[in-house]
Amino acid sequence: MKNKLFAVLAAILLVFGAFWCFGGNGGDIVLKERVFFKVKNSLDVQVQGKSEGKVAESIIQLSRTFTWTDSSGQVAASARTAIVSWGTEINVYDGKGTKVGSIEERIFSSWFRTWSTYDIKDASGKQLAVSEKSEWFGTTITLTSPSGAVIAELDRPWINIWSDTWNVYIKKPGVVDNGILVMIAAFKTASDRDHQGDSSSDKTPKKK
Repeated sequence: MKNKLFAVLAAILLVFGAFWCFGGNGGDIVLKERVFFKVKNSLDVQVQGKSEGKVAESIIQLSRTFTWTDSSGQVAASARTAIVSWGTEINVYDGKGTKVGSIEERIFSSWFRTWSTYDIKDASGKQLAVSEKSEWFGTTITLTSPSGAVIAELDRPWINIWSDTWNVYIKKPGVVDNGILVMIAAFKTASDRDHQGDSSSDKTPKKK
């Protein structure tokens, strides 16, 4: 009896874990991190199930820069960082180089943890959305308008085989430019890779 009960519980946990860890259904925009044949951080992009090129980090710019190149080879959007106090400001541009908005990271600390929130603004500096982030069984970044309406959700499963996968669910189309949504995912993956690299390289020899 105990063995049967254990088997049932294990099956339930397996199904639950698969849903949360591997992301469920695809989003309106899906980004899949490239692992092989890359020099810097890059992710393949799909919009409404159709391949729309890739977003990749530049290897020659002084500041961190990402460019989204569509399936025809044209620039769909670009973004670059401008370091500000207590966080990072990411300016986002369309394919013609016109600024469409910015992503401003704010870092907060307590005795127990450090966390980030994001302010999303249009080209004139007007606030479009703020983010709430959850990292329980994966990463979920929820963008809400000043009135409290959910504009978009970016979900990254808890476990990714080989690479990051982001599903972007757009609840209010047109409020936040797609280029901004793509860049949030790209910069978040790059930032996490930086932190992982710092952790793996911090290996101080122990005294014998």
